[in-house]
Amino acid sequence: MSKVVHLSEFSEKPENIYLKYMTAFWDENDLYWQLSNGGFELWSVYVDARNKIHQSDLKTLAAAANLLIIEYNKNRILEEGHVLFHDHLLLLSTYYEINPNEITELAVKLSVSMLKVGFDATELKWDDEAEDNDLYVADDLDIEAITPEMRKSGMEIMQTQCNLQVTIEFGSDTPITKDQCTQVITDMLEDNKYNITTKLYTICVNENYVTFSLDCQLGFIFLFIEIMKNKYRVTPEFVVVRDIDENAYEPEMHYSSFIQFYRDMVKDDFEGEEDLSRYIEKFSSLSLEERRRQNPNARDDDEYAAIELFNLPQEEGVAKAEKMLKTNPHNIEAQILKAGWEGDLEKRIDMLLDIANVYNLGYDYKRIQKDKMWWKASHTRPFMRAKFLLAKTYEIGGYLDDALDGYKEIINMNPDDNLGARLEMMMILYQLGDKKAIVSLSNAFPNEEDEYFVFAAVYGAFMKYGKSSKTDKKIMFSVQINHYLACAIAKIDTVPFNKILASYIDVDELLFKNSEKCKADIMTLFKNVELVKYYRKVVQELLDRIGK
Repeated sequence: MSKVVHLSEFSEKPENIYLKYMTAFWDENDLYWQLSNGGFELWSVYVDARNKIHQSDLKTLAAAANLLIIEYNKNRILEEGHVLFHDHLLLLSTYYEINPNEITELAVKLSVSMLKVGFDATELKWDDEAEDNDLYVADDLDIEAITPEMRKSGMEIMQTQCNLQVTIEFGSDTPITKDQCTQVITDMLEDNKYNITTKLYTICVNENYVTFSLDCQLGFIFLFIEIMKNKYRVTPEFVVVRDIDENAYEPEMHYSSFIQFYRDMVKDDFEGEEDLSRYIEKFSSLSLEERRRQNPNARDDDEYAAIELFNLPQEEGVAKAEKMLKTNPHNIEAQILKAGWEGDLEKRIDMLLDIANVYNLGYDYKRIQKDKMWWKASHTRPFMRAKFLLAKTYEIGGYLDDALDGYKEIINMNPDDNLGARLEMMMILYQLGDKKAIVSLSNAFPNEEDEYFVFAAVYGAFMKYGKSSKTDKKIMFSVQINHYLACAIAKIDTVPFNKILASYIDVDELLFKNSEKCKADIMTLFKNVELVKYYRKVVQELLDRIGK
């Protein structure tokens, strides 16, 4: 039977969109290899039965297909310990953010389609052979295309020695206690039957989590996760903090360049921007030796000089940092370097807390605090960097409330927020789902062009002003910032915008990547039906005007 599909213009094949919706669910629940194949088969069933396909139906169709797959395999799924599937309709409704009745209705239509085409339901069965498959080989990967060089490169990546932060979350249905989990982790790593070099740091047990730092090969952590999931039904998550041979807090190039440039300057106080510009222009024309002669008081062991130590191996860098600290105990960058080589995240936090304590500064900060000159005065930047690293380390460790407090303090000290604390803070707020705080932060930076801020401003304007010219402006600005996200919210095709922006290929690719990165977070704000309808109306009117 021929496959007839009635389609409006899709920016990509509808089959691919459907499969993304369908397989992401199985991937997230670690059952991709066992159960995703049924979804591929049901797409063919739906098309062969000559059902009309709309882009807006693809997510619901994926949910309906998964509903049939789960119902066919429910006993096996529960037997394998996937307890979330007890109420699978609620699980699917929550995951896809779709009304359960809509999923059930389309599942019935899909079942009728199965009868129409004489589909063999055993095609939906759990694939036992898939459990023996290589976990990292995709179905559509051409094995013959994998060259020896690619295999070698992959092996090298898996053998990379990393410092990681591992988190295991516990719920009411977790089959082992936190204390039992701690013992299992210790026993597995001490047993070391895989002959892989590992170093386990202090295991911390919190209210709902077990966390620990670990030095190991990247490949080992994947093996460790699979064992913990299959044997003990817990799912560890991890963050790569650094490669073993790298410092976790190595400064970015632009920061290093700035610090090195200013370390030999004679003065740090200027009467205005013109005075500063004239001085920098004159200073830039001097050779390194002339700069040294101009400022003979510039010390070789100051905190700026410590920047160069980040390029050294750990042992040599730490030794020189400690030597600097003997003559200048307030050398912030030397202290940051030592913290960056510490493998235990909890100890890194303690070290950064001490570094970022304003009372340990070697200069008078009261005037700086009064005038909010943090970061503007160049000599305060190492301290501000330490504050930012502390907040970021809290975030990596899962201490989100502490991270938010840290980022707030940075913004309070420097309202211009040169460090970008607002961006880190906004992503955490989306993760926490704190809509009130999201809107508040967006309002604090009304000219920010980051997608998280711009689309939060749309939500905030609609909640405050409803259908108004103020909301219209926010919506149109959001389209300007990222039309991919705008179209996803409005549920309209991106093709017209793609045609308009065809001459800006590089920009377009970047927009698409950004949209994929933050779409799931941003869409959580657009669950209000009236907001989505109004958003679609404004975007469509904008398209109509452009078309004319």
